[in-house]
Amino acid sequence: MTQQNHLWGSRRRFLKDLGKFSLLPSAINTGLAASGLLWARGALAAGVAPKRLLTIHVTNGAVPGTWHAIGQGTNYTLPEASSPFNPYKNKCLFFQNITGAGGHGPFYQCMAGEKRDSIDVYLGRKLGATTPFSSIQLGVNSSGGLSRLNGNDIPFEVSPLKAFTRLFPGSVGSGDIRTLQKKGIIGANNAMIGELASKLGSAQKTRMEEHLASLDKLGQRIDQAAVAGQGQSAACKAPVWDGSFRDEAELNSKITLRADLQADLIALAFKCDTTRIATLMYSDSGATYLAPEVENGDLHGAIHGYKGIERFTAYRKYFSQRIVYLMDQLAKTQDIDGRTLLDNTLIYITSDMGDGGSHTNANTPVVLAGGAGGALISGRSIVYGAETRLERMLDTICLAMGADISAADYPGYGGAAGPLTGLLI
Repeated sequence: MTQQNHLWGSRRRFLKDLGKFSLLPSAINTGLAASGLLWARGALAAGVAPKRLLTIHVTNGAVPGTWHAIGQGTNYTLPEASSPFNPYKNKCLFFQNITGAGGHGPFYQCMAGEKRDSIDVYLGRKLGATTPFSSIQLGVNSSGGLSRLNGNDIPFEVSPLKAFTRLFPGSVGSGDIRTLQKKGIIGANNAMIGELASKLGSAQKTRMEEHLASLDKLGQRIDQAAVAGQGQSAACKAPVWDGSFRDEAELNSKITLRADLQADLIALAFKCDTTRIATLMYSDSGATYLAPEVENGDLHGAIHGYKGIERFTAYRKYFSQRIVYLMDQLAKTQDIDGRTLLDNTLIYITSDMGDGGSHTNANTPVVLAGGAGGALISGRSIVYGAETRLERMLDTICLAMGADISAADYPGYGGAAGPLTGLLI
């Protein structure tokens, strides 16, 4: 075998390995974003709005009596902790008697069950092949432990500034295509490769290093595609921050601002088709989350033994308000089919526990929200007669997103029980 053929064979193996980590499409598509262009092809090019999935994790469950809906079917009311969802009752499904398997630490079970890939990673691989990022994982005061890739935790980005720069590298400056390429294409992909390196064995690391030089040739091909394009897409101009904070230090001192900026980023990424799969984690179960809107202490202290049910309820209401803020951003943004982003997004709100005060897993607070592109029968409170495993919800979500749950590579999160019935059109 000649050296050239050997290198090409190695490169194909390397790119195949990158594909396993859902990074291959981003190596191509991020370049067009860096050139100020929206990578519009597939569904967007055809004028058909794609479905998006947004998973939101709120740690430590909820106080059952102040969270779960009162009543069943369409005739129900929401108590204090879930009352912020009232404006979107017609776009929500509230559940009772969903049993998880969480507790301190294994957050991933509400996203992956006992499987090696969480649903955001699996669906990103299946549905995000034409977007710059197959999935994104953002945190507010949590580094991860929720999303999984091949049995390994995926780190969450807690800095909106860093997340913005990664998602929209072309917005950091201006200049000719080559300058933008070096700021965006190579920089973004080197950052992703740096993250990937920690997950690879020595042989794969060697292969990765061998082919870093090929990124420059890849950039040249992206240049050609950018020049041949039709200019900026009307769907999404090159985004900029709104100047609501001065620097990272100020941002870190305002945790609610950080939470809402991460929400803004998700809405912007969906609008620009930078990704179709996003996960947002506000906090892990042991983190100190100090929201000035909640009096008398941090989240962790409010949960343990409740330290007064009112404080735990106030925190859960606070997170409901933050989620509704995100829903507002999706609801006010028109999608390419004339509907809103909220209409075309499935939101999965979940937790690692049912009742964080007593560390139980029964009656985990779970909500499905949004329109899921018309797939969801919303506006109801559903009370299951017996404990229903949370993993079945994961199968239901995959089915709603259009995944082939009979495919040979489908993880089968719910096992033989399969998806829940009566939730989808």
